[in-house]
Amino acid sequence: MKIKQLKYLFLFVLISIQIQAQYEFDCSGYLYAVPSYQLLNNSIDFLYPGNKIDKNQYSLATKLRLRPIFHLWDNARIEAAAETQAIFAKSGMFFFSNDQIYSRQAIDMNWTLYSKGDVDVTELIDRLFFKQTFDNFEITLGRQRINWGVGRVWQPTDRLHPINPANFTKIEKTGADAFSFKYFLGLFTDMEFVVNFREHINDWNYGMRLRTNFSPFDASLILGYFDRQPNIGFDLSGSVAGAGVRAEGIYVYNKDYRDSSYIRFIVGADYQLTSKIYSLLEFQYNGEGTSCKYCYDVYKVFSGQMMNMGEYYLAGMINWQIHPLVVLSANVMQNFNDGSGYISPIFMYSALENLSLNLGGLMVYSSKRSEFWYYPKTSIYITAQYFF
Repeated sequence: MKIKQLKYLFLFVLISIQIQAQYEFDCSGYLYAVPSYQLLNNSIDFLYPGNKIDKNQYSLATKLRLRPIFHLWDNARIEAAAETQAIFAKSGMFFFSNDQIYSRQAIDMNWTLYSKGDVDVTELIDRLFFKQTFDNFEITLGRQRINWGVGRVWQPTDRLHPINPANFTKIEKTGADAFSFKYFLGLFTDMEFVVNFREHINDWNYGMRLRTNFSPFDASLILGYFDRQPNIGFDLSGSVAGAGVRAEGIYVYNKDYRDSSYIRFIVGADYQLTSKIYSLLEFQYNGEGTSCKYCYDVYKVFSGQMMNMGEYYLAGMINWQIHPLVVLSANVMQNFNDGSGYISPIFMYSALENLSLNLGGLMVYSSKRSEFWYYPKTSIYITAQYFF
């Protein structure tokens, strides 16, 4: 059972720390707003026969994120991130509400402030951890982000915070309730141990990442036990002929159903073609998926337990800086098994030093029962982010 009703405990801790004059306090944050329009595909009729859902969906998602940091003694701090979210939507953001593969949080720090009709207002604590750094090691305890993986589109070795690349409403990875211990073995070598408390506090994920450098490459070995399954993986990143190159992969062993064990890996490269044009390519093999589009487990994607349903993918991006304040981006993703995919153009404008505006879209192409047939056919959105 999750631990609930910790709001007052959290506030008590913050107030207790703040009244101690010897502690330094900093606070930053941002305000984020995403108005959007989505035209649902005919798949909604296939998934929900007889439904009365309007295929024209309008929504407005807003987020106020505060990031207080309490500097305690030497090399010690408490860091938090609190969000107030308000969503105005007719039927929800299809496929984009489930932003993490499995629950990584044992403590319930989400509160519904208002929910009626098309309006939902919630409050949550997305980060809350204590961190102490020593000469040769550091410890972090609490809700935190574990930075594993080197991929730019997909990160198979990130077993805690994955984000669907098509989710244009999500800009930060969700925090995990964990204890992490990192030991520095040398200038470019360290070993990190992580214990993550799942939905039930007596149900653990745990893993180890050993990272080192073989010039000009950084390499890591990952061992762990996630979602009751043994995992072994690696990542590699470096530079070749001026291009950034990276690879990472994971093998997940299903001890109960061995035929369900799988390998998932990516290889990618990015290159600055000119002073104003940047490009990126990334290939994914997803052994968890299938080449049979009629065998897709759509529920796993709906519930956030799975990222993609097919096996072979290619994603690409090109950014063109047409002005110091204006960037035009084009993103594509292709499922080679069923021929579906999407195109996502984005117009990015740095209006002020602390204000950015984006106008974007996500248009899918698909055939019936292919992967992206289940996604909204067209999405058009604006994002505005103000930092303070």
